[in-house]
Amino acid sequence: MDKPKRKGVHDHEEILITLDLVKVVASRYAQSLNLPTRRPVAAPQPPPAPAKSILPDRQKKAKHQATTTPTKVAKKARTETSNVVEKQPPVPRLKRSNSQSNDDDNDNLELHQSLYYQLCYVERLMDESFAKQEADAIAQLKSVFAEIQSKTQALHRAKRKWHHEQHMYSFHEHLQDQSTCLDTLPNLLSQYAQQISTLSDTIASVLLRLPMNDNLCTAQGLHTAVEELTKTLEYTCSSILPTWNPYVSSIAAQSTSFHTNIQQLEKEFEALASKLKELSALSIKERSHRIETIQEFKN
Repeated sequence: MDKPKRKGVHDHEEILITLDLVKVVASRYAQSLNLPTRRPVAAPQPPPAPAKSILPDRQKKAKHQATTTPTKVAKKARTETSNVVEKQPPVPRLKRSNSQSNDDDNDNLELHQSLYYQLCYVERLMDESFAKQEADAIAQLKSVFAEIQSKTQALHRAKRKWHHEQHMYSFHEHLQDQSTCLDTLPNLLSQYAQQISTLSDTIASVLLRLPMNDNLCTAQGLHTAVEELTKTLEYTCSSILPTWNPYVSSIAAQSTSFHTNIQQLEKEFEALASKLKELSALSIKERSHRIETIQEFKN
């Protein structure tokens, strides 16, 4: 059988166990009340009230129960401490000391400084983002303006080309009309020449029948033959010349139109020559502009 330990040893162990239990119970009680955590202060905190009431009771009971084991003592003390903590009223909050207020002021100052720095950082990011967006917008506007300018120049070139093609088409139609008129003129001239040839043949045949003034033909016979020839020529002229009037008038009109068309063609060729000069000048200007653009791009 083991000898019981001395009374002083039992008291020291019970005090240590009780202090540990008090710390655990106090921390749990503070967590249950959701108390804010406080910074450690220089002055030592007073021991909690439950330890004062528990310690004398445990010392009195230890005198009568010398043979009780430490484990049982710890269990019993834990139970009694929990009962006492449950019964006592909530602990009021302690007043803040000067050191705590200074710490709070420092914390507020640090918080405001951090918020100020964050605000400055956000403002700088906003300025950078705005500058980037502005640069992107300006670049997009420049590209849009360049595209509009190129489209406008292409539209002007297409318009000039269309006017030139329209002018060339009208000039081509006018030449076709002139060629049609000139195609009909040789046919009219050939018909007119044929009529003249027929009249000449008729006059020649009549003149061949004219008698000669010799012994076989008297003066009276010659006069009679001349009268007959005159009548024949008059009849021929009266019957043939009216048929020539449409041809003659058509040839006269065609000749007038031909002269007018020649004058118009001269004007058209002069306008075409001036247009070709303008196109040549524009081509030279465009070529020099392209050469300057290529040189700037290379540089």
